[in-house]
Amino acid sequence: MILKRKSRNKEIISKLCKYIGVNINGDNPEDILVHDSNFYNRVVSQGSLGLGESYIDGWWDCKSLDKLFDKITNHNLAKCMEGNFFVKVNSAINFLFNNGSIIKSRRVVKQHYDLGNDLYFYMLGGNPLETENHAFMQYTCAYRGNNKDHIFRLREDQIRKLELVCKKASLEREMRVLELGSGFGGFANYSSRNYEAVVTGYNISKNQIEFSREWNKNLKVDIIEKDYRLARGKFDRVISIGLAEHANLIELMETAHRCLFDDGIFVLHTIGKLKSTNYTDRWIDKYIFPCGKVPSLSQLSKAAEGFFNILDIHNFGCDYDPTLMAWNENFQTSWMKLENNYSHLVDGKFKRMWEYYLLSCAGAFRVSEINPRAMKNQLFQIVLSKSPRRYISVR
Repeated sequence: MILKRKSRNKEIISKLCKYIGVNINGDNPEDILVHDSNFYNRVVSQGSLGLGESYIDGWWDCKSLDKLFDKITNHNLAKCMEGNFFVKVNSAINFLFNNGSIIKSRRVVKQHYDLGNDLYFYMLGGNPLETENHAFMQYTCAYRGNNKDHIFRLREDQIRKLELVCKKASLEREMRVLELGSGFGGFANYSSRNYEAVVTGYNISKNQIEFSREWNKNLKVDIIEKDYRLARGKFDRVISIGLAEHANLIELMETAHRCLFDDGIFVLHTIGKLKSTNYTDRWIDKYIFPCGKVPSLSQLSKAAEGFFNILDIHNFGCDYDPTLMAWNENFQTSWMKLENNYSHLVDGKFKRMWEYYLLSCAGAFRVSEINPRAMKNQLFQIVLSKSPRRYISVR
């Protein structure tokens, strides 16, 4: 019976791979090289979690994980798992329990954002305290601009993203700006230096706060160690870059609305997806962003009802692919410098876990013409205001 099940599971995986144009033990970059035959049973029984964990454990390899996941998402292979028991359980958990609660927000900070600043210095493009040639510690999607032939450069395109946010917010000198989820302080630094903005940021990551305060100590920047929901005061502008994926959307909108002057502007930058769900990928939830949830455009607009007018929506999700590929290249070339601090994590498998995270996400954002109906991830920048106003879109 066990042998029959193993044989059947191998056949299932082999057929799915053939369907998306991937070979088992083939020579193409996207082909799966199986080292342990238990791989098939694990993937069939556990879905995406089993796929990711078996990679971490070394049960299979792939020369180009990003190309493999490009094919997986191009063919909407995840739809095969929509009736999976584990997906239903995950959806129920997200619905019944507020995964954006303060307690659970601290969990993702401890597990992910407080791993160690040196990891992010090397991956994101340089420590601003040590070099002027840095990328402003941006752990969110860069922006290539309107030129489709533009050659991606991480530093320049992260600066372009920050400038885009400032222009969409119509920032002016001495404006009071509230940043909900201030990260490493890159936006605060850029907007204070270039627009003389007075920035107040809320964050709960001790590592990020310590660094941000040091970096911005000579600027009009105040970083407060509190959850974004506890923000107080009135501001000309509210900015949220990369927080919505970890937040309760209603609470995020309510906080921004409460803290914004009536004639103010709220700029929201978030990863998004095409289809509304109440669950996230089980592997990402366990290893990378616990309790996170990627919102759809309809979920974002629904949350804004009663709080804001939507003035502009900009989708440049295609730029996340080269951003993630650049992060992975930085991570790989810097691994020897990071190894002593991180090689012991995840039972000695941190490197495989991190590269799987970066490259699988790159493939999930990659734009191709193979299947225009593929359920690819998105990146939304949304401009909102309390009341109707004339607004000229910025690109």
